[in-house]
Amino acid sequence: LEVLAEVRDTKSRRAPELLDWLSGHTFPDGGVPFALPYSDTAGSAGHWVTADSTASSLMMTAQLAAQAHRLARYRGDVAGHPWLGPATSYCLDQIEQTTSPHAIELMFVLRFLDAIAERTPRARPLLERFSGYVTKDGPHPVTGGAEGEVLHLLDFTPYSDAPSRAVFPARAVAANRDRLATQKQPDGGWEVTYASFSPAGAL
Repeated sequence: LEVLAEVRDTKSRRAPELLDWLSGHTFPDGGVPFALPYSDTAGSAGHWVTADSTASSLMMTAQLAAQAHRLARYRGDVAGHPWLGPATSYCLDQIEQTTSPHAIELMFVLRFLDAIAERTPRARPLLERFSGYVTKDGPHPVTGGAEGEVLHLLDFTPYSDAPSRAVFPARAVAANRDRLATQKQPDGGWEVTYASFSPAGAL
C-alpha cells in the first residue's frame, strides 16, 4: 500500500485486492491483528512469532489505514472500499483512549492522523495532542527495543506536505534533515538502530 501510494497508482488491481484480503482478516471492531499465525519462524523477530492473532492491533491497523488513505487521494475504489471506513473508525476510537503510546505505535498513529487530518475533524485535535509525545530536540527512545534503538522526528513526520509539519518546530525538522544527510551510507542507504534477526532483515 505504501509503494502504491508513493507511485500514485491509479490503475492496478493490486490496491482493491489488498483491501479485499485485509477484509478477510479484520475483526468486527474494524481492526486487524498485529500478525497472523505462521509456522516457518526461522529468522523471525520474537514479536512476530509471539504476536496475538486473536485481537485487533492499533499499531498494525493504523499503519495500513494510513497508507490506504494516502492512496485513496488518487483512487475512488480505495476511498470507497468497505474495509477503510471501519478501520478508520477503529483507529480513531483507540487513539482517543490512548494516553501513553509506545514509540513505534506513536509513529504509526501520527502517520495515520496526518493522512486523514484534512478530511476528518476528529483527527486534528488528536494530531496536536499526540505530537506532544514526540521528542523534538533529539532521539526518541524505543522502550523495550534493542540497545540504543531510537526514532527521530522525521520518522514521525516523513512527508513534507503533512499537516504535522505545522505542529512540529521548523528548526527541529531542518536539523533532522541535516542529521539524515550526514548518516547516509556510501551505497545510498541508511543503517537502522533496531535489532535484525537475519542478514536479509539487516539488508
